[in-house]
This record gives sequence, structure tokens and C-alpha cells, in this order.
Amino acid sequence: MAKRRGKSKRVQSSGGWRGTSHRLKQGWGGPGGTTIRLARLEEGLAAVDLLRLSGEEPEPAVLQGLEMGLIGATLGRALDHGHDAILRDLAVALQSPEPSWGSLSASLGVLLVAVDSTGQVVGALLAHPPTSFLLGLAGQGLEQKNVLLGHAAIAKIKGLAVADSSRHTGIGSALLRRCREVYWQCGYELLYGQFHSDRELLPSFYNASDFEVLPEGGGVDLWVVFGQRVSLVNEPDERIFYRWRRHSG
Repeated sequence: MAKRRGKSKRVQSSGGWRGTSHRLKQGWGGPGGTTIRLARLEEGLAAVDLLRLSGEEPEPAVLQGLEMGLIGATLGRALDHGHDAILRDLAVALQSPEPSWGSLSASLGVLLVAVDSTGQVVGALLAHPPTSFLLGLAGQGLEQKNVLLGHAAIAKIKGLAVADSSRHTGIGSALLRRCREVYWQCGYELLYGQFHSDRELLPSFYNASDFEVLPEGGGVDLWVVFGQRVSLVNEPDERIFYRWRRHSG
């Protein structure tokens, strides 16, 4: 994919999609006549309720960001103007003695929805930088500068849910694909998530979507991101699925 800085229109030839903020808001065609796009304010509660049914409780900062119109704000600028748009926002945050981590994570996050022909939300995906994890690395000696840069390199899929009536139609896979395309276009290096080990069907689902699924106790070396030996490791009774951008076709 050729990238041209400063241009408002970007095209990924392999996927046939236009990676701009306009496209993120207006959406792409999805399975069964659905539209996949960034959630609108009036759809936020329905999307959050769907995620809760899957066992994921969105963080308060995400809900506040949705109400304030912050979700995806910085990512939208990056889609239009390149990765430097993210670095500029991070530079501003670095100058603050107390960065607003919640707002920063929300602006670098996406709440994607799959909406059917009647306007009903039938699928939802929430992703944003893993602020709590990155701040934990700061406690292990990672400099604040690298904590901030981690927000421009790593995104976590916090929740993915599809309504019972729309399962097994490809909506979950389509939400994953669009999420991945947005973050790759914005210059991120790693996309990952976690699920409880007792979810027996999820390993094959994520493998089919070209993610690697680790066994319990597995971890991801983050040397390529931070230049020091820090790792992303499983929580007890959870498994990690992940994908590096450099491994994408």
C-alpha cells in the first residue's frame, strides 16, 4: 500500500477500501446487508449493552469519551493525515504534568458497530490502547515517553459481540477486519486481545481471522516496540490472541 503524507484520500488496493475518517464514519458494506462503521452517539448505549452481554464491561472513560464525541477523534485525523497526527497529540500529552489518560485512550479508540437495514445494532467491537497495561510498564521502569509512544503502537480489542440473531453470518470477522485495517492505516504495530480459557470456540475463530492464539502462560515480546525487554503476558485463566502489522499480507 502506498502512503502519501498530507493527502486526504488513502486507498488500500488489496482491500479495496478508502481509509479516511469519512469512510470510518459512513461505513463499509458488511455481511447480510449490514453497514460497519464508527458508532454514533445514539447507538452507543446499544453497542455497550451488546458488549456487556458478552461479558465485557467498557471502562467509564470510554462511555465518557462517547458522550463527548472523543471516540476515534485522533484516529480520524491520522486516517486523513498520517501517523504524525497521533504523534502530535502525544507530544501535547507529554508536556502535561498529569496527562488525561482516559481521554487520550478514548480518542485513539474505536467503537465499531454493525447496523442492519432497520438501523438495529447487531454487532459491536471496542478497541483502544491498553492504558492500564502501559502504565503498569511504567512501574517496571518504562519511561513516560515510551508509555505515550505505546499508545501509538499497540491497540487492544477490549470486546467483540454479535447479537444472537446475527451469529454465524460473518459479522464478527468483518468487525475484526475493519478494526485491523483502521489501526494498520494509522501506523499501529500490534493488535491483540484476551479471552477466558474456557471459551473453547474462540481459538479457532481468531485463528481463522489470521490472529495467533497463545496457550495459557504465553506472552508476546514487545522489544520491537520499546527497545527493551518487556512482555505482554496472560492474566490467570486467559489466553492472548495477537497480530503484528508486519505479518499482514
